[in-house]
Amino acid sequence: MISNNTEWFDISRGHEEWLQLFHQVFGTEMSEDFWRWKYRDVPKIGVALRKEGKLIAFYGGMPRNILFKGESMQAVQMGDVMVHPSERGAFTRKGAFWKVASGYIGTMVGEGNTYAIAFGFPNQRAYMLGKRLDLYDAVDSLVELSWKISPKVSLSLWRAREYRACDMHYVPKIWQKMKESLADSILGVRDGQWLRERYLDHPDTPYKIISIYRYGSKKVHGIAVLRDRGESGMECLDIFGDVKDIKRLWGAVYRYTLGQGSQRLFCWITNSHQRFFQPTQPHVVPIDIVIPFNVLTAGISPDEVRNRWWLMAGDTDFR
Repeated sequence: MISNNTEWFDISRGHEEWLQLFHQVFGTEMSEDFWRWKYRDVPKIGVALRKEGKLIAFYGGMPRNILFKGESMQAVQMGDVMVHPSERGAFTRKGAFWKVASGYIGTMVGEGNTYAIAFGFPNQRAYMLGKRLDLYDAVDSLVELSWKISPKVSLSLWRAREYRACDMHYVPKIWQKMKESLADSILGVRDGQWLRERYLDHPDTPYKIISIYRYGSKKVHGIAVLRDRGESGMECLDIFGDVKDIKRLWGAVYRYTLGQGSQRLFCWITNSHQRFFQPTQPHVVPIDIVIPFNVLTAGISPDEVRNRWWLMAGDTDFR
């Protein structure tokens, strides 16, 4: 037991009750394979609250290795924040949400705890709940960048093709250039392990992973992760590469999207970092997603983090 009658969710008790609560809260199903993939290698997946033995609330976290202005740290992505509909009437310091949220953050995040910082992707309504309870402060938000695909594209030596297993050889150098080009930012590690575990081993979602190269050379300069969203267009969830080369890298992604027959290319990026894409002349639209920061416990201050996150859709667990 942590506090306020909460406890660490015991994986050995099975996943059925957790998945049932997820369905009751969000109205959608999650597969067992996805659940196990999401919480792989996490000994303490989250804080649970029970009422008469029944699971009524949960606050989870997924570890993420990050670079904080060049320094390696372990952060945690807050997720699967769930309160049973019958318990939503009391969003106070005596309510179910406060008990699981404060239990997790107070035990796991901040100075002297397992994770240096926490982040997540709540909508404005969910963020304001944590804000009113003095759990969160906003440090950024997401925007959607989009481009209409035109058949009239300029010639370029930068091309894209489907990812091959041998391309993993280039990932360490690609990641090195990316982190050097974002030395003043905070970003999740994008090494070979991340590429494999987040995208190649994903149990449910079909991604198109492409390698970006220069015509006449075998060397791979960047990797992009795409997902065909049908009429909504082609979504780029992630890009690995030197952001100083974003215009050339993105040009290759654009031409690949044209070749796939899609009429629109889009991506999510933190508002503070959309400036790196400005040379590509995107259309910018705000998204109802806030990037929060823990203020419940001592440690790194919100001002040290504000407007420093490089986050894309691939940094979430739900795209």
